[in-house]
Amino acid sequence: MKAQKFSAKVGLYFAISLLGFLAFFIFERLGADATAWAQLPIVGGLVGALFQLVRDDAAADRAKQLEQYKQKFVFGAQSHMAQTIWNKQVEFCEAYASELDKCVAVLYADGPAKSAGNCATALFAIRRRYAVWVPADLETKLDPFEKALRDIGNSAHVADRAPGGGNPELRQRHIDRMYREFAKAMGESEWLGEQLTGEAGHAVVLNSLKSMLGIDDMSALLATLKKDAVAGLTGDKPAVNSGEVIELARSGGGNKFGPR
Repeated sequence: MKAQKFSAKVGLYFAISLLGFLAFFIFERLGADATAWAQLPIVGGLVGALFQLVRDDAAADRAKQLEQYKQKFVFGAQSHMAQTIWNKQVEFCEAYASELDKCVAVLYADGPAKSAGNCATALFAIRRRYAVWVPADLETKLDPFEKALRDIGNSAHVADRAPGGGNPELRQRHIDRMYREFAKAMGESEWLGEQLTGEAGHAVVLNSLKSMLGIDDMSALLATLKKDAVAGLTGDKPAVNSGEVIELARSGGGNKFGPR
């Protein structure tokens, strides 16, 4: 129906252009002024037809692009492999976040101690168990925190075993590293005047897990849908069309809006 409607409009503009040409030839013999007036419908018809053709072409491209997005979403969200990956990633994030909470409790209770090394081992064991399902970009965000825990544990072990009179400089270096890595793991921005990057903080790890699952994006989408639903009950016009939001989520959300 739309294609027929657009074709009718284009035909109308071409008809106007044809009439303009006919008027041009009819009034050509009447003089220059008449010829100038006869050219107006020609110009107007051609400009209108060109504008309509460009607009229809853009609409066709947009419809084609939207259809491709829909096909990608259907394939990505409904395939068995996509649902399996999504479920495994959810399991991993839940298991890792639970162990992360235990590690943070240990850090608060023990401070920079050998127990931090055990926390790193427990976290890495979860990563090994879900190694097939964890994206590489997420692993790079988990590495700094686990490394900080390992460095704390290793330095604490060396500091405890090194005798005070044996190699005090080596022992002091490990003590310094132990407290510096502890500051990193706790998310401190500096340690004894040294600026820390903050990438090894436990809060960064938790935010990375949430980001992979698209928790913030999904929460924003649900809040928008809830707002539209309430606006519909009260008779107010929704500020944002929920259908457009869902379509946007389908076209660009990927893993953030459900199983891939």
